[in-house]
Amino acid sequence: MEEKREPEEKVEQATQAARDPGEGEGEGGEFPGHEADEEAGLWDKVRKGVVESYQFAADKTDLYTKVGSRRLAIVGINRKIDRAFSDLGEKVYNLMAASERADVAADPAVIEIVGRIRKLEGDLTGKEAEIEEIRQEFRTREAAKKAEEEDS
Repeated sequence: MEEKREPEEKVEQATQAARDPGEGEGEGGEFPGHEADEEAGLWDKVRKGVVESYQFAADKTDLYTKVGSRRLAIVGINRKIDRAFSDLGEKVYNLMAASERADVAADPAVIEIVGRIRKLEGDLTGKEAEIEEIRQEFRTREAAKKAEEEDS
């Protein structure tokens, strides 16, 4: 039988140590570089998944915060519109109760209230447009991310 040369013996010992847990040097069950690479790949995938999940949650939170603040502003505007219509109705009633032939449309108080309502309706339309812009921006970012992922 031919004697093994020294480097071959070291390879044999390292292989045996890797196969038998707790014996020799190194951790049991590992061939140098083999499972460690798989583990590193697994952890890279896990880390990437966590980062992507975090980014998605952060983006959604940002979207809902922006939309929520606009919706809250819309509620406030709607309340102001309701109060203005109430004021308008009261003013028109008082004018008509005082005179059967009152020129309601020419009354300065009525004109002012109608102007206030029109301005508030414009503000309302603007807030609704902001919400749509925010949603569209989010959709555009999501589409760009998907396209980037498909390209990779």
